[in-house]
Amino acid sequence: MRQQPAFAGTLAVLDGEFSILEVTLKPSRATLRRPSAGVQQFDLAYRQQYRAFADGMWLPVDFHIAIDMELGLTGLQFPYMRRDIIQRLSAYRVNQVLPDSLFGRKQIEEPTRTEEDSLFTHFQDAVPLSSEERQAFAEIDSSVSLLEAFKPSGFLARFMPAPMPAEASDQATNPWRLTPSVRANRVDAAYLGGEVERTLSESLDARLQGGYSAGHSRWAYGGGLQAKSVDGTLSLDVAYQSDVSTRYRSHNFGRGFNSVQVLLGADDYFDYLWNRRLSTELRLGSAAHDLVFAFGLQGEEHRSLRVSSDADPLGLYDSQRPNPPIEAGSLRSLSLSLEHGKAYRPWSLFAYRRVRAQAEYAKDVLGGDFDFAQYQVIVDWHLRTILKRRSPPNALDLRFVASTASGDLPVQRFVALDARGGLFSPFGGFRSLRDGPYEGERSVAVFWEQYLRTIPFEVLGLQSLADRGIGLILHGASGRTWIGRHKRQKLGFDPTYATSFHHEAGVSLILSHILRIDVVRRIDRAEWSVGMSLARLDFFDGSADRP
Repeated sequence: MRQQPAFAGTLAVLDGEFSILEVTLKPSRATLRRPSAGVQQFDLAYRQQYRAFADGMWLPVDFHIAIDMELGLTGLQFPYMRRDIIQRLSAYRVNQVLPDSLFGRKQIEEPTRTEEDSLFTHFQDAVPLSSEERQAFAEIDSSVSLLEAFKPSGFLARFMPAPMPAEASDQATNPWRLTPSVRANRVDAAYLGGEVERTLSESLDARLQGGYSAGHSRWAYGGGLQAKSVDGTLSLDVAYQSDVSTRYRSHNFGRGFNSVQVLLGADDYFDYLWNRRLSTELRLGSAAHDLVFAFGLQGEEHRSLRVSSDADPLGLYDSQRPNPPIEAGSLRSLSLSLEHGKAYRPWSLFAYRRVRAQAEYAKDVLGGDFDFAQYQVIVDWHLRTILKRRSPPNALDLRFVASTASGDLPVQRFVALDARGGLFSPFGGFRSLRDGPYEGERSVAVFWEQYLRTIPFEVLGLQSLADRGIGLILHGASGRTWIGRHKRQKLGFDPTYATSFHHEAGVSLILSHILRIDVVRRIDRAEWSVGMSLARLDFFDGSADRP
């Protein structure tokens, strides 16, 4: 099968003895397909030679690797790069007599490494350099960075970060860090602020934040302290914030993306409330196992907000829907969470293998106005499926989300299942849902994607399309939320929620390795949708490569 990864090359065999003298191999086209839009050329070549040793044994004496690479995009081109690696294999001792004690023990203790032990000295028998290589090493300027040595060209090159001068390197250790914060929505109208962080010591950080909401002529402010152990396994965070908060959380969209949407005249994705919040969180983590346990206490004061109508400099909010009221009051709760795997980042170009479980309890004994318990679990998984040895492999990505609650869950603690954001339809949301996310007291959903990449076009003989990074992805989703009848009667607005399961399936066309055109069929309503998103360039982020 031509789509299976393989090697092609030549073997030099000694006539009469049928011993291998030399092997020269290159990966097949299916093995070494360009992994991303930024890699225009990537070629590998291997070469190994064999020589006769004692008792007629032929063993390898070297290993050569040649890598040819060219990086670039439209408007950004890097110089051609080549890397040659030569390893020499020597000092063979054939059929040596080993002591019986070596086999008498079940475990062999690894000797303690010391710098003086010649057994661990690197390159003690280096391959001699050619005259060209000796001249190149002699003329190397160690102060030249990689970006300076391979200076890009094209109209996008001006946006590449400039190399940091040696005298400015002390800025990397500057304890002050300033992060601006700008947002736009139908409640703030326009918000301008920022956050200042300062490292007080190796184990203590402080931060202050603030800004001004033009829509309500009101200042937002807050700050916090974080104490952590030197190894980073234990941290304690105490924070206070008085600011506008979103009523429900989105796993796919942040407030920055939503601000762009609003400024372009699209519907505001979120609902909002004013939240004064004092919280304490203790985190215990193991970096070796990507495991984090967190325990938190929080006290919050919630108030409803209305759409701003007296501070709208761009005049874009006339068509925005009202901001629904919340159940105002004091919320006192404790929370527990356990997370295994890498932290989730929306629109990631890498796959995940992670599990997150969390619970929140708000009881009368804590002194708040609400009494409820809420439980959520999220599972992201990645399975290699078709032609697993290809680079990147074709795989199935899964995302499972579920939540439930008991007691009287306030509307500002409803969970949400993401919809699309305008034309943007990333993985982890319903691509055919246009009217905002489903929300509710309980939820369940599963999202899946099967990457076929260029295989369909290769099978059909359309190799020119495959070489341009054109491929296919199959995907689908099912899920719904629930809101009790008595709760709906008390809300004061009509939420977006599903009275039955939402089912959809679709196919995506990959363009130039990374861009996607998503065509989706909603099965339960017989509707079609078209959107855009990003394909994953590769499937490995450390956690995804684990069994």
